[in-house]
Amino acid sequence: MTQKTSNTLIVGGSGNFGKAIAKELASSNHNLVLTYFSQKEVSDLKNLANQLKENFSVKILLAKLNVRNDSQIKNFIKNCSLPINNLVYCVSTPIAFKTINQEKWDDYETHYQVQVKGLWYLIKLLIKNNFPIKRIVALGSICLFDVPPARLASYTVAKYALWGFVKTAAIELAPQNITVNLISPGLAGKGASSIYPELILELVKKQTPLKRLVSADDIAYLVNFLVSGKADYLTGLNIPVAGGFHM
Repeated sequence: MTQKTSNTLIVGGSGNFGKAIAKELASSNHNLVLTYFSQKEVSDLKNLANQLKENFSVKILLAKLNVRNDSQIKNFIKNCSLPINNLVYCVSTPIAFKTINQEKWDDYETHYQVQVKGLWYLIKLLIKNNFPIKRIVALGSICLFDVPPARLASYTVAKYALWGFVKTAAIELAPQNITVNLISPGLAGKGASSIYPELILELVKKQTPLKRLVSADDIAYLVNFLVSGKADYLTGLNIPVAGGFHM
């Protein structure tokens, strides 16, 4: 039986997780809007878009979007031609190991704007402009479980703020039958977690019951479930995907 077409916006579609999510959702008959931050990401994303359109006969739109820029977000929503049903928010900003003494408040502002403000404004405008949004999934971090990592305070604090926003949004948007959930990946060794030394990644792998790091596909499969009708009674969750490293 052919799956019902759905329209999904993936913010951060050019990232490691974003591209895997795009492939998985396209295979499930999702039309996609993939956002990117810089022009250097366009060529790779265009190749992915052409591949997905050819393999799955879905619509793929690309859009440049800086989630720290309110006017860009407003123009993006104004010009978006697909009626968005699902929002997947997997955007991030580069992280660096710094002690609290080394950090500046701007570090916190940057992460907060990317992790929380961008998502808040997108949701607000999607609803205000009557998009048929029903599923919202954001990417958190395994740092939200147990002891947080040292020297990543600005990143960790922003992820905690994101988790707080997801829970609040889940409560407030429930009367509109909009679900909001968080997925918290473990270390992948790529993307944001590529800053970790190989020795640390190997140690985590050995201490993980399933004996490997998280893959982008692990996240994509879960996103696909959460934006499907099979997950319409799940909201306000923070799901760790870490191979049993955190229980």
